[in-house]
Amino acid sequence: MTLDRDTVLNALVEALEPLDYVHAFWEGGAVGFSRADSWSDIDVQGIVDDDHVEDVFKIVNETLASLTKITAKFRLPEPTWHGHSQCFYKLKDASPFLLIDLAIMKESTEADKFDTWATHGIPQICFDKKGQVVEAKIDPETHAKAIMGRLETLKNLFERFFTSCQ
Repeated sequence: MTLDRDTVLNALVEALEPLDYVHAFWEGGAVGFSRADSWSDIDVQGIVDDDHVEDVFKIVNETLASLTKITAKFRLPEPTWHGHSQCFYKLKDASPFLLIDLAIMKESTEADKFDTWATHGIPQICFDKKGQVVEAKIDPETHAKAIMGRLETLKNLFERFFTSCQ
């Protein structure tokens, strides 16, 4: 048996939606840009009560293990660059490309919720009990300044490290 993205996603939704401390769950990534194919992973995010992050990871682990063996799992050390808890999973009976990339966000977080649809794609909402998955608009001028600021940093880093390698 080969697990497909719908089977995995449906199992996660079925396990998480009934929980009163899980408020929203959606898929982004390639799906958010209508570009999912057989090489795409499953990029999912959830918003949960602050004190239930570990409970959600436990439920996800159990749910995935009920489908097939988890052959690899990597939980990012915290704090992560984006401020959320994140774990990657690889499943035995799924395509080697069908990794699960799960980010769990605390409800009270001030961190980026990947809600700028212009850069993160339009989320495919599995459930949203409180209407929390909403688009954050980009101010084009502020965004351009941020890109240009980052470009300067990257140029400086490249010059320092590239020239030191020659």
